[in-house]
Amino acid sequence: MSQVELREAKAQLEQLVERAANGEAITILKNNKPLAQLGPVTSLEHTKAEGLVQTLLESPIVGLWRDRDDLEDSTAFARQLREKAQRRVD
Repeated sequence: MSQVELREAKAQLEQLVERAANGEAITILKNNKPLAQLGPVTSLEHTKAEGLVQTLLESPIVGLWRDRDDLEDSTAFARQLREKAQRRVD
């Protein structure tokens, strides 16, 4: 991973963006402290998705279903719950 001071990054922005688009992670520093990071869009989206998945897996709500052997198809189960709730409203 490359590190570049903000002043230098401003002068080399086009080259840094090109490097980031090619997969390189580049940290922008200000006074030797990390300020921002450049990287390819796909890897940033992937990182966000991984974080979201991990957060969901660790949440107590997902954990409620983990030990239920009778719920093989969660989509069908959710559909059944919606239909039951809709019948109560009608």
